[in-house]
Amino acid sequence: MLRTLKLLRESKIVKSFEILDFKSGRDFYFFKIKVVLYVLMLILVGVLEKLRGVW
Repeated sequence: MLRTLKLLRESKIVKSFEILDFKSGRDFYFFKIKVVLYVLMLILVGVLEKLRGVW
């Protein structure tokens, strides 16, 4: 779970996130997260991926 939260916090395309629900047990954890992304960054990443395939 800590790795997931660290990835969200350090990601360049994540504008913000909010933990909506969290449950854990002896050998599991579950959490529901609301993530707001930078849409322009996603479009740019998609364009770069397409260009990479052309090269």
